[in-house]
Amino acid sequence: MNQQILGDKKKSNFDENLADKVNQIFDKMPETPKVKPVIGNVRLEKASDGFIFYNLPGVGSVKLLNEYLAGSPKSQDNWRIYCDNRSDGVVVPNSVILYQMARVLYKLRNVHDYQELVKECLVLFNKDWAEIYTHTGTKVSYGAGLDAVVASLQLDGSTKKISLKIPEFIKANDDWSYFVLAPEHAEKNLGTVNVIPDNARPVLQALLGEGYERAGEVFQYVSPRENDNLREIRLWTPTLTKRNSERVVVFGVDNIDDYDFGINASGSINDGRPSRGVVAVHENSEIQALNELAYQAQSGELTIPKTNDYGGK
Repeated sequence: MNQQILGDKKKSNFDENLADKVNQIFDKMPETPKVKPVIGNVRLEKASDGFIFYNLPGVGSVKLLNEYLAGSPKSQDNWRIYCDNRSDGVVVPNSVILYQMARVLYKLRNVHDYQELVKECLVLFNKDWAEIYTHTGTKVSYGAGLDAVVASLQLDGSTKKISLKIPEFIKANDDWSYFVLAPEHAEKNLGTVNVIPDNARPVLQALLGEGYERAGEVFQYVSPRENDNLREIRLWTPTLTKRNSERVVVFGVDNIDDYDFGINASGSINDGRPSRGVVAVHENSEIQALNELAYQAQSGELTIPKTNDYGGK
């Protein structure tokens, strides 16, 4: 292969390095071709103990573990203590990490080579958000008025805090208010969502991160169906009379009327809930570069420069 690519035996050092790199690419390519990434450099892979989401915006690469963390259930504060005492870097996923993983599944839903893998991963999310109601590593500290602080556990064990105003939306009762991001409708209408009011945008951005604008359709896709329809998606917050408290952020189907799927910035922080774990994945930069070149080679995008372009003779 080297002679076919390089042609002339009078090769420069660059040519020799290029040949070595190309050989490495093909040596590392599996028998079944990899799928070219469809969201920039984000991709999804299955591991023996979970699913690896590479290059999540604002997060990095993480592995979502198949099994719930030992010792379930715990309050959110006790989960934080539990993670601090571990030596393997496993933490409770915050709400941004969970949403960014959901975004990947949504983006890959129609990519043929990813569809079975996406379905497998959705089994975990459906269990967590329709049956178990797992804790996240994000909590909201509400003040007396609209002032609030969103605190999220990071992959390195630190806590990121964002101060903001969290409004009261439509009052469901004296305790809770909500805003509908997407109405219940038929599957064919996926992508039909409500306009997000300006005062809700900072809240969603703090809770979900990049791409929060499409939270309605993303959560409709990853949540279990309601009478074969896509569920209504709501953002829930305490009313002004229910402030001066700490609440945990929890995702899931309403466990009272089994109707809407909630982005709940209103869960009880002391409730005992199970949790999955996530751990940071640090991919070797050389392997990552070779994988990208392999993707380009398989798609026909890889161009091998001619020797003369680099001063060879």
